[in-house]
Amino acid sequence: MKRLITLSLAVVMFLGVPGTQAIMIEMDGQLKTIADVTARFSDVSEATVHAEAIADLSARGVVGGYPDGTFQPDREVNRVEALKIILLGSGISVDQSLTTSFFADTFQDAWYISFVARARALGIIQGYPDGTFRPGATLNLVECLKILIEANRIDVSGIGVEANAYADVSVDAWFATYVQYAKMKGLIDADSNNKVYPNQPMDRSRLAEVMYRLSFLQRHDLEAYPLSLQERERVSGQLESSETMNDGTTDSDVEVEMEAEVEAGAEVDANMTVLSMEASDFFFSPTSLRIAAGTPYRIHFTTQGNHTFTIDELGIDMALTADDTFDLTVDQPGTYTFYCSFHQSMGMEGTLIVE
Repeated sequence: MKRLITLSLAVVMFLGVPGTQAIMIEMDGQLKTIADVTARFSDVSEATVHAEAIADLSARGVVGGYPDGTFQPDREVNRVEALKIILLGSGISVDQSLTTSFFADTFQDAWYISFVARARALGIIQGYPDGTFRPGATLNLVECLKILIEANRIDVSGIGVEANAYADVSVDAWFATYVQYAKMKGLIDADSNNKVYPNQPMDRSRLAEVMYRLSFLQRHDLEAYPLSLQERERVSGQLESSETMNDGTTDSDVEVEMEAEVEAGAEVDANMTVLSMEASDFFFSPTSLRIAAGTPYRIHFTTQGNHTFTIDELGIDMALTADDTFDLTVDQPGTYTFYCSFHQSMGMEGTLIVE
């Protein structure tokens, strides 16, 4: 479906280098490919599910491998293994001399005692009514989310829980607020049946993914984790407007050529002027657009769920369909907020900068 809005908008496109489809990971002061970082694991490659997360946490010393050289991404994690990853991934220092045993089933000579003691002292974990912690028990998704959110001192008390946010999460469940926060921030994904399986045990790769997503949005001061690889590259500074293409041109060259075409009244090449945006769950991706005033662009939305694209100052309030395309031009420079009128209270908004 195509619509025409006579307001005007030129997007500064960030075009990646053809063939480059992976974000770079910082390790030992250098940028390395996912393949370089994960080469230490015989069972992880760029094609492995959650490889980007595994590489990032490995580079930061948050996760390691096993003596046989494997990472075992599908292996379920127990409560103390997950606790260690969450504490280290959240930047919480752990004094290895801490050996206080707060629970009946944690012992002073156990490898994990310092992590348990530190988490208990910070109020991140409480244990069970019978005085145990059950260190060897597996950790499910919602238990993981609770510990992760508590470890990062995130207050979720004021978050409203959306009815039927997920097909298998009821509004009155004890973990509903934690799941709602995770959905708002893009920390978890539902399957095609809109289910997240809250009681399913976490494996090492999935835990790495949730941990990575939260740390990524915190490091880059984002409202939600960008699902688009290109957007992650952009916000991490790995995709710049001066990036050199395979043919020797740069993004700046392409941008000048695009503007010259429009000024000359020529028909704009759709392959160069279409901006793709996602409206999914409770976030837009990208969440920030920097554009040039006075030039028309075509915006293509990929939408999941019921959302709008609303900019009050420009009089725009559009209901988005699953595959919506419209033309837009903004003549007046300034900073505008775009949001979903259904879910703005959940943080579904972004910034449009017109220069």
